This record gives sequence, structure tokens and C-alpha cells, in this order.
Amino acid sequence: MHFYRFENEIAISSFLKVKTGSRKFKNIFNDKILFFESCQQAISFYLNNIKTEKKLKIGVPLYTCSSVYQSVYSSEHQLKFLDIGINNKGYIFDLEIFKNLDVLIFVHYFGFYYTELKQIKEKYPNLIIIEDCSHVSLINYIPNNYTDIAVFSFNFHKPIVAGIGGAIYFNSEKNIDEFKNLYKNLKISSNFKKLLKIILINFAHYHIIYFFLKKKLERKREQNYVINISESIFPKQIPDYGKYILGNQIHKKRTINFYNNLSEKYRLKINNSDSLSYFPIFFETELKRNEILIEMKKNGIDAYILWEKTFYNAEFYGFNDVKNFIKTKNILDKVIFLPESFLNNISNLKKIEHLFEK
Repeated sequence: MHFYRFENEIAISSFLKVKTGSRKFKNIFNDKILFFESCQQAISFYLNNIKTEKKLKIGVPLYTCSSVYQSVYSSEHQLKFLDIGINNKGYIFDLEIFKNLDVLIFVHYFGFYYTELKQIKEKYPNLIIIEDCSHVSLINYIPNNYTDIAVFSFNFHKPIVAGIGGAIYFNSEKNIDEFKNLYKNLKISSNFKKLLKIILINFAHYHIIYFFLKKKLERKREQNYVINISESIFPKQIPDYGKYILGNQIHKKRTINFYNNLSEKYRLKINNSDSLSYFPIFFETELKRNEILIEMKKNGIDAYILWEKTFYNAEFYGFNDVKNFIKTKNILDKVIFLPESFLNNISNLKKIEHLFEK
């Protein structure tokens, strides 16, 4: 049996129930949420429209999707990389790294929510804080009064999957009406080819289809591409087909998994693993992690390293300080991720812990 990292994520009915999905989408819409074609566009829209006469210093964790880098770069503000780590007990960073920033984009990794952002705001009251909740479910998000906005993604491999879409949730009332007026003037994205692409990507994850695509995709992932950092981002409103797919997917129940049955020394110390989007396994050394990764591949488990090309991608945006980013390096060196399908069987965990200890 092969356990692939991702499965078919959007039900056939979500593509077909147009009226039902549109109605459900309207039910989640409120006066504090704006929906875009992608999370990247949501970040760009907000950064482009902050009222300022200077270039803002925007802090971004180095360990994140490079699309976040591009959002900052496209806004023509100043990108500042931050060394933020995470281990099985929680987040690791020094508060001093936020000292000279104007804006902080803080990533809640893997759906594991960082609850102490209030402390950062209290220490730096003028700091604009953007919560990157691309790994957090919109319906589980708890609004607060110390961050400015939270951004969400509804792309593939996210808590709520539509294959398209992103959102801004406004925690601060400051300038919210101005943002709404600017939003109304954005174009509405609509393209049949994009819908077709979503359908093809979704059903390519069926086991029988993915089996034949896997080697080709792995070769593609191993290639190092030149990143076009000059590419501009033009925010658009979410298209109608994105709305009805999202509406149909918004309350989709996830399969119960057994991540919490793993020993605490390997997993995140979290009470409810159903809130996680990705399932990290932590090791003490890079050597042990690499040995286990090889063995898991041999056993048909499609384990992987998330954002494996972090340092390579960041170089295109001016990063050249590897020696001082120890916390980031520890994530890349000592963590692997298990496919969710593997975690749906308790006997799998007994086998894998035996493999770890051996």
C-alpha cells in the first residue's frame, strides 16, 4: 500500500452544486472579510494600500512559501527575513528580531496556532501584525484586538480547499472602509481554463492516477528554477466558481487521524490534531531524519520536507545569511511530514515508531 502525501481534496459534488455553494458562501461572508483570487493577492492588496510616505520594513519568517516573499517584493516595501523556528514544544525566536520592523507577517505553521502575539504587540505597540493563517481554517479562527489582519488560503493542501482563493479578515477597524472601497474597484477574476486546471489537479491525486504521475512530479520538484522576482501581482476579486466551490467545501469534515497517538518526543504537543493541516515529525539530528526518510520511502510512505528549497528561493530576494539562521535551518534539517492518509490507521503508527526507535 502506498501512502501519498496528498489525496483527492475536492468532492465531485462541490463542482456541481453551484446554487448550494453560492448560498453557503454568502453565509460566511461578513463585513470584515474580503475574498481574493489567492492568498498572495490578499497580502499584496493590503501592503499596497497601507497609507505611508516611506518604504516599510516588513518582517517575514524565512521558512515560508516564497509567494509571501513575492507579495512583499511586489509591494516595493523592504523585505526583512526573520529566523523563527519551531520544535515539538512550540515556536522559537528572540523578541529582539522585531525591533526595527514596521510590519510583521507571522506564520501559524501547520495549523499549530501561536497564541502569544499579544506579547509582541505589547512590546512593539506601533508594529502592524499580519497573521498568515494559510495553514489555519477560517471557520476556526478567533478574532482579536492586537493584530491588524489575518490572511487565509483556500488553495490545494489547505484546511479548506477550493483550489483557488484567499481572504483578509480585518481585526482592526482602522481604515477598513477605505480598503473596502478600493476592493470594490478590483477586477473579478474569471477564466474557464483556471477552473479546468483546478479539476485536473484535484483528480490527479486519485491514487490510481497519482501512481503514474508520482515519479514525474518528483523529478520536477527536484529541479531548481530561476525565480522571476520582477513579476508584479495584481489583486482580483475571487471568481464566481471559486465562491461556490469554497461554499461547498467550507464545512467539509476531515478524516479523524491518530497523530496524537505518536510519542510526544516526535510530534507537536497539541491537544486537538484535527486543527492541523500538516503533520510534522521531529528528530534530534539531521542524520537520523534522513535515514528515516529513506526507510519511509522504501516502505511506500510519501513523507516529505515542507519548503525544502527555502534557502535557495530566498537567495533570489537578497538572502545570504545562512550561518545566522540556525532556528530556520533546524526545521529544514530535523523535520519531515507524514501524509494524512498514513495517519488514519493506528497500526501504522506502531510500525513507524518501531522504525524510529530501531
